[in-house]
Amino acid sequence: LLGQCASLGCRPESEAYARMQLAWLTLLHADATPEQLETARSGLRAAMSAVPIERDPYEAANQRINLAYLDLRTGRDPRALIQAARRIAASPGTGSGGRRTLDNWSSLLAGLAAVERGEPRTALAECGSIGTEDPQLEAARLSCEGRAHRLAGDLPAAARAFDAALVQHGRIAAGLDQRLPLGPGERAEDFARAARVAVERGDPGGAWRLLLLLDSLSAQERERESCRALARGADARRWADLDKESDGLLRELAALPRVASSNRERQAAALRVALEERLRRLWREWPGCAAPATPDDRGVGFRAFAVEDEVVLLHRDAGGRVEVERRTRLPRRQRLAALQAIAAEVEAGRGDQARWRSLCEPIARAVLPRSLERLGPVTTFALHGSLQLIPLAAMPLPSGRWLGDLTSVALYTAGAHSAVGGEGAARPVLVVDPTGDLAGAERSLSIYRSLFPGGRILRGGDATRAAVRGALAQAEWLHVDAHASYDPVFPEMSRLLLADGDLGLIEWSRLPAPRRFANLSGCRTASWPVTADSGQYGLGGLLARLGAGWVVATRGPIPDGAAHLYNEAFYRAIARGRTVPEAHAAGLAAVRAGHPPQVWGAILLLRSAAEEGGQNTARTTPTR
Repeated sequence: LLGQCASLGCRPESEAYARMQLAWLTLLHADATPEQLETARSGLRAAMSAVPIERDPYEAANQRINLAYLDLRTGRDPRALIQAARRIAASPGTGSGGRRTLDNWSSLLAGLAAVERGEPRTALAECGSIGTEDPQLEAARLSCEGRAHRLAGDLPAAARAFDAALVQHGRIAAGLDQRLPLGPGERAEDFARAARVAVERGDPGGAWRLLLLLDSLSAQERERESCRALARGADARRWADLDKESDGLLRELAALPRVASSNRERQAAALRVALEERLRRLWREWPGCAAPATPDDRGVGFRAFAVEDEVVLLHRDAGGRVEVERRTRLPRRQRLAALQAIAAEVEAGRGDQARWRSLCEPIARAVLPRSLERLGPVTTFALHGSLQLIPLAAMPLPSGRWLGDLTSVALYTAGAHSAVGGEGAARPVLVVDPTGDLAGAERSLSIYRSLFPGGRILRGGDATRAAVRGALAQAEWLHVDAHASYDPVFPEMSRLLLADGDLGLIEWSRLPAPRRFANLSGCRTASWPVTADSGQYGLGGLLARLGAGWVVATRGPIPDGAAHLYNEAFYRAIARGRTVPEAHAAGLAAVRAGHPPQVWGAILLLRSAAEEGGQNTARTTPTR
């Protein structure tokens, strides 16, 4: 909209409101870059002059609160702006309801600023003064109190505050509005903060369960919104009843005493547990739909998540016991700068190996397991939030080698289920060069034919949408040499280009998954915006969630020659009876000989659940 204003012209007031809204949406993005925050800050400062205080005091105070929030995010002292907002809010023009809202947000911001200054008592006083029924503000208040309690060393109180905040976030997610509950935002931040408190309380298993819950919620919310939208008649009325009853329970939770005697606190804690259990029972109801299956994270050996100033790596051993593998101080700004530089190199598909090692070393120190020599043939990671940008196989080791040299690195996709075998005859399906302009795919064609004489090959004009749909029903595994399209603004429009048109992500979601594996040898077939859970990973992640045991997909552009090298080595290994992870390792080794890590590191191995090749037998055999 602001771009249109630049070319078409807008009323100053309209442009000012648009700049304020852009600043607010930027603030909701916990991983916004310093450049994005500064752009929002300068735009908001320019907009303030277009809304004089005397014309709209509420909006003027609101702008100063947002600007103070931006100052806090960019390392400036926001206290002068908070006081200015409070003075404007006290004017008669804001009205009593508006004044309460502005006072609440001012107190929240003052509390967060106190946390940043290391003053927990001030933070608790400011955030404890907030009184509201707005679930977003209530979640923010509880999160502020959780951070303050942790800062003061009261970990049990911090855990209770974060637990209550997560309940309120569930209430926000019921009405998506302009929030992105599954992307970077305060909900994701509070899950990570709660997981860190669990670690600090000596319960790394509790931290793991919180992160798995986040994976489960992300899958449920996608399906729940679809189910609700399709409900009619009695089902629609039951959805309305669920909303009403949930809202009442959340009000009861919000009304529980915050600070009380130890006896009252114990009574409140017991009541809180009972109310939250009633909420969970309500949220398990799916009027008119079958509830989705629980995500299956068997085989996942490591989970990594980040908070404001550090990265935490958890490890689950062969017996199912979770331990803290690493805690590495890495402030958000430094971490995001490194991750974005790495992502830019992958997207460019070229670069210097020495520069790559230099960029990756701070990240590698945070996510590499301690005992590299004990890793088994396959190591599966679940990466939360912006850590999904890490091409793990291409992480440099102190020895000068790469993590992918020691083990086949697999990524767990959020919401994945166990692979399910189909019935009847099955054979390989190979879709080769539907548009007739992939020389590497044509060179590979003779290899495919010689290695898999019983496979069904759909080449060139034969690779139509209908032919691919029909072949998938009997596909043991699927190979695709085709152009792919990915739009980061509308990732749901991801698609593969076939002979007679596109086969998009929505249509793929209705098709059967290949039973053993899929190899999507096209550009950006694993690309997707960062999510709070363990990652979606584009078209490749979709097939993993649908039950394909393994999926090979790419995060960046893949040169035609590199794809040819990978696929030749991969399928020669498959023909010799190797497992998919072993074949993936062979493919990466073939590409690594002639291409930089910016290229081969972008070829990802995704998994749905424990499958052939197993997991690290030394450390992370599948557990329930």
